[in-house]
Amino acid sequence: TSLHLRRKWKQERKDMEFPIRRFHLNRLQLTELLNKLPEIERLGLMTQDELPDLVSLKLFADGSFGSYTAKVSKPYSGDQGRGIFYDTIKEMNQAMRLAAEHGIFSVAMHGIGDSGIHRAIGTARHWIKLGDTMKFDPHFRIEHFELPLPFEKTLKDVKNIGIWVTPQPNFLLDYIYEDRLGERIRWICPHREIVNAGIPMMFGTDGMPSSMLFAIYLATHAEHTHQRLTFKDALLASTLTVSHFESDLRGALKEGYKADIIVADPKLIRELADGDADVRSYEQGDTANQKVAELESTIQRVYKNGVEVYHRES
Repeated sequence: TSLHLRRKWKQERKDMEFPIRRFHLNRLQLTELLNKLPEIERLGLMTQDELPDLVSLKLFADGSFGSYTAKVSKPYSGDQGRGIFYDTIKEMNQAMRLAAEHGIFSVAMHGIGDSGIHRAIGTARHWIKLGDTMKFDPHFRIEHFELPLPFEKTLKDVKNIGIWVTPQPNFLLDYIYEDRLGERIRWICPHREIVNAGIPMMFGTDGMPSSMLFAIYLATHAEHTHQRLTFKDALLASTLTVSHFESDLRGALKEGYKADIIVADPKLIRELADGDADVRSYEQGDTANQKVAELESTIQRVYKNGVEVYHRES
């Protein structure tokens, strides 16, 4: 379906379209894609040369806190075990070899629990070292990076190896999992510690909610100082850092860059700016969705590639 959406965009070339720019595929999906690549090329959906720019490898070190499957070093409360490793080391290495054979250098690794994150770090360390002999230069990022304990050692390893991280500030609302994590809940999403360690960090939304504005708000109003960012840092993680990882000319108002711009009422900056901790005030019902609506209502215009694609009627 995503490939057909891409073909539709290539055919129509509408300025207001926001095309899918990259597919993140696991080992089995990537194998299936490569087997069908001749047919995909015939349909005009993707060529072999476009593969490295359009496809990333997705690895799964562990599961999630919600299902008690994020891999943690200390057991969950209530005798619920320590979670699971999802991809085995053998499966990760098979997937990495497949990516290397086809020049796919972008690798996103799902890691949430501290043990899951450590496995992701070990995989990156192994393949970056191996890549020197294979003439393969993989670019690693850890998706979620929710509980990187112990801070000092974990962040030092990530920095030294050259891994990027992609946390989602909406996970700051995961204090609802205090029943399974106990005191560890205070240490999820340590955005400030990540920035202080000099690790390149780019934000995502994970679709919960789908608004980057709300993600920025959570990051600037997080409960604990080791989580809370300045507005400038949160904005950088949502714009320039992403552009740098993708080597894309986006995220800055400079000649030659793709002019994707929003124009908003000054109220938006005031709402997103550094503030007191109040994330837990969203504990009840639809308050979070209400905040998203309030933030989005301040947007007056949206430009895509320098062309106005949205204008709010006054």
